[in-house]
This record gives sequence, structure tokens and C-alpha cells, in this order.
Amino acid sequence: MSKVVKWRQWRSKSDKQNYYRNQEGGVFTFGAGGYGQLGHNSTSHEINPRKVFELMGSIVTQIACGRQHTSAFVPSSGRIYSFGLGGNGQLGTGSTSNRKSPFTVKGNWFPYNGQCPPDIDSEEYFCVKRIFSGGDQSFSHYSNPQNCGPPDDFRCPDPSRQIWTVNEALIQKWLSYPSGRVPVEIANNDDHYRTGTRFSGVDMNAARLLFHKLIQPDHPQISQQVAASLEKNLIPKLTSSLPDVEALRFYLTLPECPLMSDSNNFTTIAIPFGTALVNLEKAPLKVLENWWSVLEPPLFLKIVELFKEVVVHLLKLYKIGIPPSERRIFNSFLHTALKVLEILHRVNEKTGQIIQYDKFYIHEVQELIDIRNDYINWVQQQAYGMMAIDQAHRQNVSSLFLPVIESVNPCLILVVRRENIVGDAMEVLRKTKNIDYKKPLKVIFVGEDAVDAGGVRKEFFLLIMRELLDPKYGMFRYYEDSRLIWFSDKTFEDSDLFHLIGVICGLAIYNFTIVDLHFPLALYKKLLKKKPSLDDLKELMPDVGRLVVKGGKGGV
Repeated sequence: MSKVVKWRQWRSKSDKQNYYRNQEGGVFTFGAGGYGQLGHNSTSHEINPRKVFELMGSIVTQIACGRQHTSAFVPSSGRIYSFGLGGNGQLGTGSTSNRKSPFTVKGNWFPYNGQCPPDIDSEEYFCVKRIFSGGDQSFSHYSNPQNCGPPDDFRCPDPSRQIWTVNEALIQKWLSYPSGRVPVEIANNDDHYRTGTRFSGVDMNAARLLFHKLIQPDHPQISQQVAASLEKNLIPKLTSSLPDVEALRFYLTLPECPLMSDSNNFTTIAIPFGTALVNLEKAPLKVLENWWSVLEPPLFLKIVELFKEVVVHLLKLYKIGIPPSERRIFNSFLHTALKVLEILHRVNEKTGQIIQYDKFYIHEVQELIDIRNDYINWVQQQAYGMMAIDQAHRQNVSSLFLPVIESVNPCLILVVRRENIVGDAMEVLRKTKNIDYKKPLKVIFVGEDAVDAGGVRKEFFLLIMRELLDPKYGMFRYYEDSRLIWFSDKTFEDSDLFHLIGVICGLAIYNFTIVDLHFPLALYKKLLKKKPSLDDLKELMPDVGRLVVKGGKGGV
């Protein structure tokens, strides 16, 4: 498998071949070529860039890569060329044959030259705007010659799609905007700037000054825009595995943003940011720890103080009183903040104490928490959660001395086949006692040697829920407009299958695994015995909901 080339105007990605185009419009290809997708009239792989001979002399301004096929656009002739795998007709050549060199895509292509000749039927000719390639598909945007504009040129950057660099001049430009009008530019760096696994390459003092210059009381509209972008767009899209080491700069610099230290933003920005940080995979987290380890003490202390303030804020809420329905999420928030402090403390100790150890003390704990009662509650919760396991262990120990007693496995073990995961799971769970559902779950896929350390279990929940919720079973109906599912009014499945879904959800909760359920809010209201509203109908079926609203007003 080839690596993806990172170059200035690259717009398309492919996991099978790589392309490079110079500003003169020449095309070089390299990588996997088993289906002719490199265009060299062969099926050989290329380890070095090699110019596509058949396209020499033509200026190519667009390239699109599918799974194993390629398209190229030549604006001077208005033609699209394709080559590679064609078994599904994705080359557009009128056949399903493979092509090892560029071949013209069928169509009445017409080059854009700014005017439409009067002697042609414009309805039968097409001016290409932009070409695209999917897995085994290709398509293009076009217009009639009389209405066409210039086609896209990937050699020329589109300013509206560029990533901007935050500097003092740009922030000054933002601040100069009238109140209530905020520019839409996005800030980022467009080069590595000596970034590596040991050093971030970020001037943290400059970052702090820029953040404070951007977030000012005199310009609340900008602060609100930044906060909204962090809350709704940026932080929710952070993943445990990052595409590049540069992406870790966000984790390093964001604590310097004054919005993070505002208690009003703890639950919307700081805690979600901490969750993303805690969920980082081992490799990126190690890099971030390396960067933290070389921070100046005041900068490192700022991150520690931020999450200490989050903990104190949460404990104050706890003392005031947390409704039972919100205790689970409260505990999750508190666990996240403490976990971040644990990671920071580990970094501090490994590097010989960037800051003094007592800087991690949270003195307010003794005023906000009754340690004795809290400990008793914790012990009781642990005892309840471990009851099923303890009972199994006691029975196993007894069986050593009293052979009459049958030994019991302390775990709930599911042995399933991938191709029959629903049937196998039902067979085991139907015979399982209710108390055994609270045991830790271990999953074994038949024919696979993987030891379930958590990953196999997560995969099991993903696969079985995807299977059970699939409309093909007839239990649920999928709504295209809302991308949500609801119970089918007609189903031939018995209640056991619905019961199995409930059991699977319960097992997921007890095994700390998140399952993706695309149900509308109405389901959870019904579970809580709350009456659904018209808004819930609009969420599931937007068109029907709007119709009902109009009908209520006499419109329909």
C-alpha cells in the first residue's frame, strides 16, 4: 500500500496510488499499479515518481483518485481521461475493461473559452466544472456551454479553503471588525515548524499573548464565536488517534486560552477537552507528555491549576446537591478532571518535579467532601457491583471441599461466531441467570486467538448492535431525513429479540462500553415515563412534523 503524498494543492486522497502534479500541468504517478491505475501502460508498481507519457503535452488541472482507478481533466480540450480498474464501469469508457493508460471518457465534452459558438446545440454539449472519483465510481459537475464558467484548477489555491495562521496582524484585523460582525477565518499553522516527538516547536509565550489579545472583554462577540466553535465544532471532533503530530499542538496550547479558565465554560469546553485528552492513544499521549515535560514551570502549573479549579467547581456543585438523574454524568466529569491531574502528576514526577508536588493538593476537598461518609458509600457501591463475582468465587472455593457444589465462572463468557453473532448470543443469554449479567463480560470469537482485554468486547457490542438495529430484521424502521430509527409497527420477530437488545445495552453499561443507539429523544422520555411532544415527532420525521404544525394553524 502506498503512502499519501502531502503537497501544496492536493485535493484527492487514495489508498492505492499517489500522484504529483507540477504547476505546468504535468502528471507523475507512483505506488501500486496492479490494475493500470498509474497510467504507464503496465500493471507494474512504481517506487519513484514517473511521468504519465500519454498525458505529456497536455495541461492537466484536476486529478481524482478512486480505489483502483484514476481520472484526469484537460481543460484545453474539455475532456476527461481515465485509467485503471474498470470492472464496474467506473472509467466511463463504455466498457468494463481495465485501462493501463489514459483513455477518453465518453461524452460530448466542450472546452471552456469564455464564449459559446452559435452553431452548436448547447443542450448536447457539456463543460466540466470539477471531476470526482469514489471507491468504484466517478462523476463530474458540468454546465451547458452557454452558462458555463471556468473549471476548477487545482494548481491555484482557493483562498476560501486555505488554513490560516494566527498572528498578531490577523487578530488585529479581527478586532477591527464592527461589533456583532465576526470574520470566518480559521486559525492554524501550515508547516511543521520543527515539530517532533520531543519538542512541539510552539512558542508558548507567543500563544498565550495571542489568546489574550483575541479574547478581550471589549469584544464579546469574538469570545462567543470562539467558544461556540470550540464547543460545537472542534473539541467534539477530536479523536483518540491523530492524523499528524502537529494536531497535538491543540492539546498543548488550548489551556492558555482564557475561555478555558472561565467556570461558565467548564462543562462545555474544559471537561470535554479533558475527556479528549484522557482518551488519547498511548503514542500521541506519550508525545504530549514529552512536550509537557519541557514546559516552563508557570506554563505547566497553569494546566494543573485549570483542572484543579474544575474539580473544586464540581465539588461545590456536589455539596449544593446533584439530582439523581445527573449523578452519573457528574461522576464522569469528576473522573475526567482527576484523570487529567493524574497524568500531569505522572509527568511531573518523571521529570524530577517541574513544579513542587504540593501544587497538586486540592485543599478545598476537606471542606467540600465528607470523607468518612463518602468512603462508606464507595465501599457499598463496590460491594454491590462485585456481589455477583464474589458469589461465584465463594461457590468455587466451596466446591474444592464440597464436591456436590458446582464451580462457577466469575465472568460471563460469550462464545460466538461472527457470521451468526445474534443467534449465538441469544442462545447463551437465554440460558443465563439475571445475576450473571452483572459479571464482567468476556467474549470469544470462534476460530480467533485474540484474548479479550477489552478490545474484543467492544468489537462484539459494535457488531451485535449494528446487526440487531438493522432494518432487515423488521424490528426497526430507518428514517432517511433524520437518520434515526424507531420501532416498526409490523414485525414478525418475537419479544425475545427485543429483550436481547435490552440485555445487550445492560451488559454494555456494566462493562463500561458505549453503544451507538440512533433513537430519537422520544424513546428516552418514554423510558422515564415522560410524555413525548410534537418536537419529538419533528426530530424523527421532520416533514411530517412540519405538516402537523401547519395543519394546526389551518395551513393544511
